Amino acid sequence: MNLQKSVWEPSQVGAWLGFHLYFSLNIISVPLPKITKLKESISHILAHRLVNAKDLASIAGQLNFMFLAFGNIVRLMSRSMYAQISAQSSWFSTFSR
Repeated sequence: MNLQKSVWEPSQVGAWLGFHLYFSLNIISVPLPKITKLKESISHILAHRLVNAKDLASIAGQLNFMFLAFGNIVRLMSRSMYAQISAQSSWFSTFSR
């Protein structure tokens, strides 16, 4: 048991697996740096005409991580990304966006 990371007093706020938890409000939130990284990744893809499967998979993974905070809408709206990724022959196969 890691005593430095342990919290021995009850708390209404916490952090778990990269999420911020607010128990009194029933809210799970994503930290700002993770949202910023996702926005930068999306901007990178939108700035280029050709996209490779690895970059798109990176965005899909970041969105999948945020599932607990955003809910099922993440999986619904990213379904076509997974289809496009799985259709590629390698990580570095490119396709137009």
